[in-house]
Amino acid sequence: MFCDAQSGRDVLFRKGVISDEISQDFEEAAKLAAVYGCEALEIRAVWGKQPQELTGEDIEKINEIAAKYRLSICSISSPIFKCAIDSREELEQHFKIAEKCMELACKTGAKYIRAFTFWRKNGVEADGPFILAQLGKLAAMAKEKGLTVLVEPDPSVSACNAGELSYLFRQMNFPNVKVLWDPGNHIYNKTFLPPYPDGYEQVKRYTSHIHLKDAVRGETGEAQGCALGDGLLPLNGQLAALLQDGYDGFIVLETHFRLEQKLSDEELKRPGSVHFSDGGYEASELCLERLNAAIEAVAAGV
Repeated sequence: MFCDAQSGRDVLFRKGVISDEISQDFEEAAKLAAVYGCEALEIRAVWGKQPQELTGEDIEKINEIAAKYRLSICSISSPIFKCAIDSREELEQHFKIAEKCMELACKTGAKYIRAFTFWRKNGVEADGPFILAQLGKLAAMAKEKGLTVLVEPDPSVSACNAGELSYLFRQMNFPNVKVLWDPGNHIYNKTFLPPYPDGYEQVKRYTSHIHLKDAVRGETGEAQGCALGDGLLPLNGQLAALLQDGYDGFIVLETHFRLEQKLSDEELKRPGSVHFSDGGYEASELCLERLNAAIEAVAAGV
């Protein structure tokens, strides 16, 4: 149970939303998040800029807007290690991105930065030693700044599901590297694996942050985003399990669908463009309504 920063009432979960899922306009995103009882925003793209591109002036404005709506910045949705595993040039570039994103985290009060496990090539068993070495370097950088690295399973990267990510974490000994569990990503994998309870049980002991999205799968197995509650994500079951397990991190909406248009594969793989946010306000508002309803149902024991 937590005290909601907006109302002062006790709540079951600390809620947030990735701001560019609502709008590139940070104030528009903050206002909607506050209306639906969110405590925090997560930064990916703001005003058409990726997190590593935000200036000192941009960061000051972000902090002013967050304070105005009594919101914190819970995490930086950085693209670290969404790059080729065999490119030295790209690796060096991504460590520079990491430095910028850590600076952004420190200046906004965020405690987490997100990372991935490189574009999928040979799989986690073959590429695992290299991935772990780079995560170790990232963890050392983050430790100096008091930050935690969140590693997210994603359909396009080496550790694309909970089982593969758990495989890496069982070999890892970096206290400030944790899992960002996004059960919706399981629905997007080429081979469907149930996100809950199967996936969640494999990573829950490593998890410190949650993203929530939903999707359906067509006859050919192609996934398409949808509103929370309309797809294959057992939302109420996942929330109930988090509550039972004493989860004390944020649950953050990552809408990932639009009412009037379909997000392209490239936009899903590399979200954050200006066009990506088109139609995000209405879709995110619907998902925030669904999320609040699901939390109420879980609270009532439904």
